[in-house]
Amino acid sequence: MLNIVYIISVYAVAFAGPLKFYKGISFPWAIKEGPICSNSTLCPQSHGYTWESYFNKLLTIGVNNFLFGGYVLKNDRIVRDMDFYPPWNETSYSALKKRVKTKGGSILARLGVNYDKAFHNATFIESVRNFTKKYPVDGFMLDTLNAYPSMKVLQQPLRALKGMNYTAALSICDYLLDDLLPALQENSDWQITACVPRYLILRFATPYWQEVNGSGLAKAADINFVVLFPYRDNESSVFNTDNFAKKTIHEAGLAGAKPEGIVLQVPVQAGREAAGYSEMIYDYGADPMGNGSVKIDPSASATLYFFSQRRAIDKIALGNKSHLHGIALEGGTVFAQDLYPWDKASLCYALASKMKASSFP
Repeated sequence: MLNIVYIISVYAVAFAGPLKFYKGISFPWAIKEGPICSNSTLCPQSHGYTWESYFNKLLTIGVNNFLFGGYVLKNDRIVRDMDFYPPWNETSYSALKKRVKTKGGSILARLGVNYDKAFHNATFIESVRNFTKKYPVDGFMLDTLNAYPSMKVLQQPLRALKGMNYTAALSICDYLLDDLLPALQENSDWQITACVPRYLILRFATPYWQEVNGSGLAKAADINFVVLFPYRDNESSVFNTDNFAKKTIHEAGLAGAKPEGIVLQVPVQAGREAAGYSEMIYDYGADPMGNGSVKIDPSASATLYFFSQRRAIDKIALGNKSHLHGIALEGGTVFAQDLYPWDKASLCYALASKMKASSFP
């Protein structure tokens, strides 16, 4: 199964130039990213770093593009994902936005989607305007993986964002494909220009690449985020390899994605395990620059596979050789995290600093 982010534009997007790096942060100004360990005594202490110092370090090592979580679209209003988490800090956001803009980067807001009543277009437009007065984001990602609304419902906020000239992103789980395809076939204007200016996310099972290709969606897209994750049962030991990435790029191409519009997305999760990169390094003693595998019991054959720095950095060379658009690192979760970004053994540091050192902004 593939995770592909289809990015659609009604105006030309220039892809000439260096490979780009994207960094996801699940709950900015609320939940600080940092390593988690099964044995907490093995994890280093953060010494109470501030969000200002956190973003300073990210910008310094070469992170210019962000995807921020923390908000949801509740019917037709943008609200906080968790009421007990604080909102984004307006002053800090404004300062960060200026620095990101200066570096030619962007900030997208990822919105979870939750529908239990009718959608009102005017209310949604007002909510978007109120949100962007506080946080002038470059666009929105509509993440439906926890809501599973129908395609007809999802078209309403997308069309509204189109009218307001905002970036819109749509996340669709694989078993919504049967609902998606008729919508694409019946609404030719929607499949070509629904998301303005760039993002539409589609998750589909690989056997469906012919249907996706037939829909014209991938061909219309400018950028496609492809998540390197072992969705098939036989992929857990190979999902971090270049051959797997090449196969994923090939399958994305069969679906209609152009190589120059593909972003390879590196997960911090260790395959299908409820564990992440930090546990591989601190709990199991894996080599950050190793081959991305570690035996959890030296006396047994049980092995965990993950993206090591070496495996992640390899994708930069592959991305350039394949003339791709960029490399992304997923944000941490409650059970899977990277090391501190400024730690030279972290995935973020490895990717961002390597791309920066190679003149890749």
